[in-house]
Amino acid sequence: MGISKRKALQLTAILFTVVVVLALMVFLIKVYRYVQAPDKKAFDFIGPEVALIVKVDNFKAIKDLEQSEQNFLPFILLPENHNQLQSFIRFTEGLSFLYDIAEECPLSICFYPNEKSASMVFMVEVTKKYDREIQSLFTYLKKRHHAKSLAYKEDKVFQIHTGKNILYYVYTHGLLLFGFDQKTISMSLNQSKQPDKGISKELTDLSTTLSASRPFHLLIHHPVFHRYLTNKNEQLIENHLLQSMAFCEWSALDMTFMDQKLIFSGYTILNPLRKESFFYNNNKNTSINLHFFPLSTSRILAWQGDTYSRFSHLKSLNAGSQEDFFSMLKPNSMCFFQTQGDTASSFLMLKSDDTEEAAFHLFNCVGTEFVNNAYVYDTFYVNTSMVGGIDIPNFFLPFLPLTSDLKRLKAYTYIEPYFIFSDRNTLIAEFIMALKTEDRLSNDSVFTAFDAYFPNKANFVYYKKLNTSNATSVNFGHLQSKVKAYRLQINKHKKNIMFFSFVVDLNS
Repeated sequence: MGISKRKALQLTAILFTVVVVLALMVFLIKVYRYVQAPDKKAFDFIGPEVALIVKVDNFKAIKDLEQSEQNFLPFILLPENHNQLQSFIRFTEGLSFLYDIAEECPLSICFYPNEKSASMVFMVEVTKKYDREIQSLFTYLKKRHHAKSLAYKEDKVFQIHTGKNILYYVYTHGLLLFGFDQKTISMSLNQSKQPDKGISKELTDLSTTLSASRPFHLLIHHPVFHRYLTNKNEQLIENHLLQSMAFCEWSALDMTFMDQKLIFSGYTILNPLRKESFFYNNNKNTSINLHFFPLSTSRILAWQGDTYSRFSHLKSLNAGSQEDFFSMLKPNSMCFFQTQGDTASSFLMLKSDDTEEAAFHLFNCVGTEFVNNAYVYDTFYVNTSMVGGIDIPNFFLPFLPLTSDLKRLKAYTYIEPYFIFSDRNTLIAEFIMALKTEDRLSNDSVFTAFDAYFPNKANFVYYKKLNTSNATSVNFGHLQSKVKAYRLQINKHKKNIMFFSFVVDLNS
């Protein structure tokens, strides 16, 4: 017996209603899950390969900085990345539905280094509050720029052409990602699916130390950043400086620009697995008289300690007879510095736990010469300071990240509280005369201009004055021609956390 036409229509209506209800339920479940799902933070998308993170209060702050005379972004970004940033700013001009987002939503710019440059990803913490504006943006991009959809797992990545660049973007979990490299966008999305809780928590904790009154901040992942900088431009950033800071893991710094100086200040986290961390964790911040150096000083690298037992933790290995000499002199602080004349002259200066014992061992190393049928000590006096002629290896070289400019120590003197060494006795004599004539760094306006930004105590100090007329390097040559000098100091704060101050003096 066949089904009547009326019953067939009723059955069809019932089935249709069931399908609609099921579809509506699926839709409502998805909406509910979307609404209930918490917005993610930029840190959830950042992986361990990141080198730098520029955190900004909002995108408008970036645009305003680009238009100001105090724009310091060209000194932080590679030229290629700065051009991409300017392209991105031009692209967003006139998009009225982005105004509120640009003024209110935090922005993170992440840099992932590769062999020759760095990939850059913009991460805007939009939150679902601005879903309508995001939909307007995506609709506009689809119509105006013919956006192409690239399905990536459960996320939709879009691409458009902006001038010579291809811009990739995606919106997920309340976060808007833009970038000029598809691989980096994909890597960020992968990271969000399996976030590294350690890095995310570390970055979150670091961010709490940043000043709320500063709109610009910089997070540095030192192992990755240093690896990228190594051998890039030693005239600007020397490898031994990077090696000296190998104990640093992360830094969180506020950025400001004033009086032609780019100022980074904040905190750095130590790697507790590094042996050097013991030195920084246990030393008191120690005074250092940087004005003690000659006026012609162009570079200073100093470790300031309070005892030999703590200073010895900076040593990386044992080295036979040099290890013996190191322990005999019992250094608690050490400074390598260079003066610049026609050529660079190198010096090494140390303080000892036991000055008398150190002087005894050094005098036993003083050479002799045959004069008038007799052997006499190879010594002479400049003013009241004795200059002793010795010939020993630079016993610091196997232990500390120094340059090999000073391979052997051939002369020394003692000027309280320091023993000063060099590879020529004439250089020691010139050093003594410079101190007598007050020809010191305290008369160098380039150097003293830094004093206002640093405490007079430190555990680690680095200073370098550059020859800006000789910017020959392909890598960071644009920076070398603009940087007059820079100074870095690290001071103890508490266990595994140090104060970090870095100031760059720029040519106007």
